[in-house]
Amino acid sequence: MAEQLGVSLRTYQRYEAGDTEPCFDTLVCIADILGLSTDWLLGRLPLTSAGEWKKGLRGHPTAQQNR
Repeated sequence: MAEQLGVSLRTYQRYEAGDTEPCFDTLVCIADILGLSTDWLLGRLPLTSAGEWKKGLRGHPTAQQNR
């Protein structure tokens, strides 16, 4: 994922740990890679179930590489 975003592994790990937040452009890239909306990533738009999130990932070719 870090490579796809064009950031170092350490930077990506800091995003995941909550030590730092990605800039807007990186957030948009994360949403695109995962096949999700930025609203969902920001907690503004709930998915009705975890199954919807997984279904969204299955349909996105880039996300398939991250499993």
